[in-house]
Amino acid sequence: MAWIVPVAIFLLATLGTFGIVWMWKRRTLRMAGVAAGNRRQRHNRQRPSATGESNPQDAALRERIRRETEY
Repeated sequence: MAWIVPVAIFLLATLGTFGIVWMWKRRTLRMAGVAAGNRRQRHNRQRPSATGESNPQDAALRERIRRETEY
């Protein structure tokens, strides 16, 4: 057992790490695809005026970002 358990734990930890990285990569690619789709939709819509008008969702997101980044 003293020879097998450390090797087995190392292999399981290595496989677990690769699994987590693989899942993160898939999620990042999926999110990038959604962002690209949003960019296409935004491009097709009318752009906000030069006065800085935007939709309520953008304003709410900006407010949330401002709150989370202040210290």
